[in-house]
Amino acid sequence: MMLTLDSEKKAALSAIATLMDRDLSDVVNEAISNYLEINQKLLTESTKNLEKSKACDLIDEGEKKRPIDLQSRGINRQQAANLCARLQSFTEDWNCPEMDVYDAL
Repeated sequence: MMLTLDSEKKAALSAIATLMDRDLSDVVNEAISNYLEINQKLLTESTKNLEKSKACDLIDEGEKKRPIDLQSRGINRQQAANLCARLQSFTEDWNCPEMDVYDAL
């Protein structure tokens, strides 16, 4: 396999290899291995989270207006307060009259 690096990356990898007294190809292989390991973990976690979200209980249409038991969904009071504060600007925007057109969708 042929790999083309821009000059900055090649210089940085060469400097690391020199500093560590290692062959450049060893440093490049280790960097690629680390990249693959990290991204494989992210892919695995994303897949698990997607499966988990598909399996979770969703709010039915009729329950939209009722209070939601956040504690049963793993959200404590502090997290709920934080979430409420972060969603406040969204709520203000959503409740302005111009947004009524979206309710009809």
